[in-house]
Amino acid sequence: MAENQNEENSKGQADKQEPLMKSSKTAEVLPTILFATESVKRLREQDFSLNSKEKIGITFDDCMLVLFYVDNMESQHVAQIWAEAAAQISGPIFAACHMNSERKVAEAFTALNMDNNHPFHKFALKQYPFIIVYRKGWPKAFYNGDRTTQEFIDFAMTLACSADYVEQDQIGAGFEAENRWETSKYKPYEKGSDRKLSTEYTSNAPMRGYNPTLGNVVKGSKEEAKEEQQLKESGNVKKEGDVEGKEKAEEEVKEVENTKKPTRNIIDKNKNAEEKVEEIPSAANDEKLPVNINNENKKTVGKKV
Repeated sequence: MAENQNEENSKGQADKQEPLMKSSKTAEVLPTILFATESVKRLREQDFSLNSKEKIGITFDDCMLVLFYVDNMESQHVAQIWAEAAAQISGPIFAACHMNSERKVAEAFTALNMDNNHPFHKFALKQYPFIIVYRKGWPKAFYNGDRTTQEFIDFAMTLACSADYVEQDQIGAGFEAENRWETSKYKPYEKGSDRKLSTEYTSNAPMRGYNPTLGNVVKGSKEEAKEEQQLKESGNVKKEGDVEGKEKAEEEVKEVENTKKPTRNIIDKNKNAEEKVEEIPSAANDEKLPVNINNENKKTVGKKV
């Protein structure tokens, strides 16, 4: 009985842990699993000088390499390598700050973008994830190298903690979204608010090139391809407000008009040619004289019969 009860208890504990391991939410996975060791120090809002003019300074004087990450897959992949590198060496301190949990830290980095005169303006938020080297509480350098265990270790052991090392230029920008949602077939009409006459308000040129009957789709997905195919089959690939469709139609009309003009010229030329052909035989009958050969095999030309 006791053994069965122990098995049930261990099974129950495993069931409680299993959803966490399989959770798709990186926010739950990273802080509790990857950084739940002494190898990587987790930084909180209280570890930053958020209320001071410096905003993004930290309260530690050590040489510290800080990974700032969010909840996307790219952050999760970098965090796994970061934790692996941190577990293998001692000396330089590896730290991490989860910006979705410490939102005031993220706001402080964002505010630096609006102040060109701030001494840490170059450390303003431009991408996720990113890595900054702190020495004596101040940001000194971005890490722009390869994201590998070996490179993280070599950088930490050689350059990062050097007294004269500074690298304030951040290579890279943006954020890798977890999905590719897009408003289906949205294309702003090129003439929106600059219309001068009421006749410019037509059904084939609306103010906004948006079809409310189409829902959002993931860019590059099967749903988008299926929707594109349905539009082609219904003959509505070029919807109202599609400037390209309108321009293409106008070009086709011009081509037809241009092809009609040479046709008329050819007909006129052929008609004139026929008239000339008819005139030539009649003139030849009046002026051309037959050639007679006499018994003496002499040619007589110009003699009328």
